[in-house]
Amino acid sequence: MGTELCSVTSPTGGLERLVQGWASVLGAHYDVVLIDMRPEEGAPGAIDGIPVVAVETVGELEGTLRRIGADVVQTNNRCLWDTGSALRVNTFHNYPQGWSTTGASGDLHRLKGAVSSQITTTVSRSLATQVESMFALEEGQVQVTYPFVAQVFLDERWHGGAGILFPSRLLMKKGPDQVLEAARLLGLEDRVTFLDFVTPFLRNSEEYLGIRQRIDASRASLVGQVARAVELAALYASADLVVAVATEPEGMGLVALEAQGVGTPIVSAGPGGLLEATLDPNEHLDRFDPEALAAGIERALAAGGGGTTKGAIAEQFSLEASAAGLEAAFAAR
Repeated sequence: MGTELCSVTSPTGGLERLVQGWASVLGAHYDVVLIDMRPEEGAPGAIDGIPVVAVETVGELEGTLRRIGADVVQTNNRCLWDTGSALRVNTFHNYPQGWSTTGASGDLHRLKGAVSSQITTTVSRSLATQVESMFALEEGQVQVTYPFVAQVFLDERWHGGAGILFPSRLLMKKGPDQVLEAARLLGLEDRVTFLDFVTPFLRNSEEYLGIRQRIDASRASLVGQVARAVELAALYASADLVVAVATEPEGMGLVALEAQGVGTPIVSAGPGGLLEATLDPNEHLDRFDPEALAAGIERALAAGGGGTTKGAIAEQFSLEASAAGLEAAFAAR
């Protein structure tokens, strides 16, 4: 199990946490190995008893996979690994913008060939529909493997806090500027907290630094990136509203699911899987301009509540159910 897009041993990334969780459950029934592409210094050699094999370049993959001799190779987002005779199962977590393709016809042609010769799953029904349309697959051919919400987010110890939390990465496509402007319109700028979260290689980018500068110039707060799930759960619980926005399609929206698992109300906006990730009575907005966001935030704060989603999240998005969905995709073969 692995992906060529990132190291799977990171404790903070959503894709990484999903792969680690699936491996831990499947490891009770199968001999599972995690392939760790370009691991950071000090990366573990095993996670929850699952061995981790470090690979520095895509060129090393073929020999590594041959030595492992796997019957099934599960990849994530990119599905161009040469897996030999092994059955390949690829899970798309993001829309095409997140697949790291050049958009060139040759690159997409290779992806289409790979998709046609493998089992494909996605993390939401909306993303499955997109993949089926893009690669001319039959309706229902792409299976849905919903993500899971870790148990720590579902603990009963979490209780409501105060303030508005924006815990998504500080990227333009996540809508931090729209949220900041919406708070200004409501006169609630000083109640907003942003999480200083961005992919490490983007920390010196103009995009990230510009967002940081605008937050620093406002009356909003900024807290440091958290490294553990329990810290993130506590952060969700410290707010009385979590805002999850995307200007580009989201595969599902793990922030929305985790916040609702804690019991914190959310308001979401944007295309893709965020609609599926937003459970009643929380509201998903069709628009994500500041005026629409301000109105949605105002309604959510007035309504209060949110704890009613905890049970639904626990039932629909458990680790066991998610891993069983992935296993079902390949076990029948």
